[in-house]
Amino acid sequence: MPIASRLPRATARRAVVVLTVLFAVMAALAISFAASYLLARRAEIESNGTLSELARRAADTGISLGMQNVFSSQWTGVNGLLAGGCGDYQSFEVRFLPGDPHLTPGNADYSRLPLRITMVSVGKAWRPGRPDYPAVCEQHVTLELVPRALAPQPRDWNSITAHTVYQTQTAACKLNVPYRFSGTARFQSGLSIADAYPGEATAWYLYMDHLRKMMLNGYPDYRPFAASVGLPYAAQPPETIYALAVLLGVEAKPAAGTNVEPDLAFPVGLTQYRLFPGGPSYVIPGLPSVLENVTLTADTALNPLGVYYCRGNVELRGNVALQGSLYANGDISVTGSNIILQPAELPAPGKPDARLRIPTLSGKKLHVDTLGTARVIRGLVGLFGHFHVRENAAETELTVRGKVFAPEFRIDSRTPWNHQDWKRLRQDFEAQYPTASGENRYFPLWLRNACGLDPAPRIRVEAESDKLTYHWLESDEAIYAPGPNDKTELDPSPGLRWSVIRWDSASP
Repeated sequence: MPIASRLPRATARRAVVVLTVLFAVMAALAISFAASYLLARRAEIESNGTLSELARRAADTGISLGMQNVFSSQWTGVNGLLAGGCGDYQSFEVRFLPGDPHLTPGNADYSRLPLRITMVSVGKAWRPGRPDYPAVCEQHVTLELVPRALAPQPRDWNSITAHTVYQTQTAACKLNVPYRFSGTARFQSGLSIADAYPGEATAWYLYMDHLRKMMLNGYPDYRPFAASVGLPYAAQPPETIYALAVLLGVEAKPAAGTNVEPDLAFPVGLTQYRLFPGGPSYVIPGLPSVLENVTLTADTALNPLGVYYCRGNVELRGNVALQGSLYANGDISVTGSNIILQPAELPAPGKPDARLRIPTLSGKKLHVDTLGTARVIRGLVGLFGHFHVRENAAETELTVRGKVFAPEFRIDSRTPWNHQDWKRLRQDFEAQYPTASGENRYFPLWLRNACGLDPAPRIRVEAESDKLTYHWLESDEAIYAPGPNDKTELDPSPGLRWSVIRWDSASP
C-alpha cells in the first residue's frame, strides 16, 4: 500500500507541497547555472575576440615600423629581426626574408625574384598573467626593390663605357686588317691601323681608300673603323690621322693620352656579391682552368647574375655556352670554336626598359688563339693586360657585340696576308682596272676574287643598344644603392625605395 495512503490525509497534502517546492527550486538552480555558464562562455568568447583584435593591431604595428625600417638607411637587412612591445600585454616581431614564396620557376615574374623581399610581422596579445597562451596574428607583405641608383663606380667608368673600344693605358697599339671596330674608339698612344701590310705604301693607301669607296657605292662596309676615334695626335704614325680622316672618312678627334685612375682595379678573389644593401649575399662558384663542352647559366635564386670565377688562367677550348659573367684571376685564352658568352641582365635605374649588366668577361689578358669559328661575346669585356689576337689564319673569328676596354690592343698579322708581294698585287690590280667592272674595281674585293684574300673582317667589336647600363662589380659590394634624394623626415640619410607587390590578410 502506498505510503501516502497510509498517512493521514493532511500529512499527505503537506508532503506533496514540499516535493513540488523542492522540484521548483531544483529547476530554478538548473536554469541559473545554465545562464551563468552561457554568460561566462560569452564573456570568454568576447575576451578571446578582443585578444585576437589586439594581436592583429600588434601585427599592424610591426608592419608600420617594418615599413619605416626598410625605407630607411638603418634597415637591418634580410634575415634581420625587428621586435618590440606595443602595449602592456602585446608584442610584435618583424622578419625580412629574401624572395617571394609566390614566385616559382615558370612564373612570368620569376626573374624578379632577386629584387623581392617578404616582410613577416607576427603580433601577439595575452591576458594578464597568461603570456604563455597568447592570441597570434601573422601578416605578410611582399616588396620589390625600385632601382633608383647604382653604387659608386670608378672615376673613369662613364668615359670607358661611352666608347665601344677604350684603351686604359698609354701603350702603342698595333692592328692588322681585316678587323672592324664599328663604334666610337679611344686610344691613349700611337695607333697603327694596318701595321704589317699592305707592305708597299701605295698599296697601303689604295687599300684604305677603296674600303671607303666600296661602302659609299653600296658594298659592305669593311673599314677597320666606322665611328669617331679619339687619340693623341702627336703620338701617331704619320699615316694614321690621314688614313682615318681622309681615306676611311671617320672623325679623328684629338685627345690627350692618359692612364685611367687606379680605382679601376683588377678584381682579385671574388667570392660573393649582393644586389642591394642588406640584400642576400650570393656565392660565386669557382671554375676549373679548362672549359670545354660545358653550359653555364644564371640561377635566379642562387646566382642571379650568373657570376663565375677562376682563380688563375682559363682556356675556352670549344663548345662553351655562358649566360652570365666569367671572371679570371689570370689570362683568358680562346682556342676552340662554338663559344657563346652573353650576360645576365637586371632592371637599370631610369626608364622602365633600361637594362643593367656587369662585364661578361674579365681577366688580365685575352688571347685569341688558333683557327676557330662561331665565337661571340655579347656585352662588356674588361681586361687589365692586352686584347690580343695572335698571328693566325685569316678565317679565325671573334665577335664582341658590346664593349672592350684594355691597356693595349694587338691584332697580329693574318695568314696568308703576311706572305704577299704587295707591290706586285697592286700592279696586277692596276693592270686590270681599265676594263674592270663591279667588285673588281675595288682593290680589297679584287684581292678576294683574284688571290683569295677576303677583306671581310672576322675580328669585330660591334656597337650595341644605348639602353644598356654597365656596372663594375666589386666583391661583396651591392650593385644598387639608395637614390641620393631618397630621404625622409625621420631619416636624413638616403634609403632604398620599394613597391608593395602583395599584402596578405591577417591570419589568426
